[in-house]
This record gives sequence, structure tokens and C-alpha cells, in this order.
Amino acid sequence: MKDGAHIVFHRTLKTRGRPVRAVLLIKRTLDARSDPGRWNLVGGIINSGETPARAARREFGEELSARSKPRIRRLCSLLRGPQGKRATVTYFHAYLPDDMNKLRLKRTRKGTPEERKVEGQGLGWFTEPEVKRLPVRRQDRIALLRFFRGR
Repeated sequence: MKDGAHIVFHRTLKTRGRPVRAVLLIKRTLDARSDPGRWNLVGGIINSGETPARAARREFGEELSARSKPRIRRLCSLLRGPQGKRATVTYFHAYLPDDMNKLRLKRTRKGTPEERKVEGQGLGWFTEPEVKRLPVRRQDRIALLRFFRGR
């Protein structure tokens, strides 16, 4: 199991005229190797020689087309996996002002044109009550709860 780095992207939405914090989640494809069909944060594994922050920025560039260049800040680190095969996932948070019409999931660069697919089925901004009802990857849910509780 490899260490990972993920980003909780957030922004403020207006709901019934009131400002509400929302986070960006990506829905995994049904053929994903792990957690198919679940919602997760932007991120992935840390490559050899990378820092968690550099890996998080790289994953952002690989997964999303966005106009903003967000400034990430550390949120927390969590252990995942069974005893003896544990990995650390470092979570960051960053304000991302881009509207949904400016955000796109990118296609993978690997394989033939037919094999190159988008890394997720879709993406969206979700408030805390909405996140609580979604099927979110376990470790991401813990980080999201910490984010919504004020880090």
C-alpha cells in the first residue's frame, strides 16, 4: 500500500440566500480498481521522491481542468490499511472559486485513444448535509468531517 495525498477543495455557495461551505467531490467510475461508484476527493498516490504537497498538486493537474491555481494548506494525515501494510494519506485544503462550468475531469494519458478515459463519472459541489448522505470513501469521509468541524 502506498502513501497518498488528497485535497479538500472548498468554496462558499448561496443556499436560500445564506452562505454555506461546500466541497468538491468526484464520483469514481464503476470499473475503478478501488471504491467503484463512490465519491472521493482529488488526489492519489505519492510517487517516489515526491512530497505530499507536490503529489497533491500533480494529482490536481492530472485530474481536473480548472482556471485557478489554488494554494493548498495541510489539513491532517490519516493512516489507512491493515496492520503491517499501513499507508499515510496526507490531506490538504484549498479554496477553489471555479464555477462548475469551468471545471472538467481530464482524460488519462495512458493507453490507446479508446482506453483513455475520464478518471471519474462526474463531479459536484456538496454541502456537509449532502456529504453525509453520499457514499464517500471511508478515509475521505473522515477528512471531510474534520474539515467541516473547522479543521
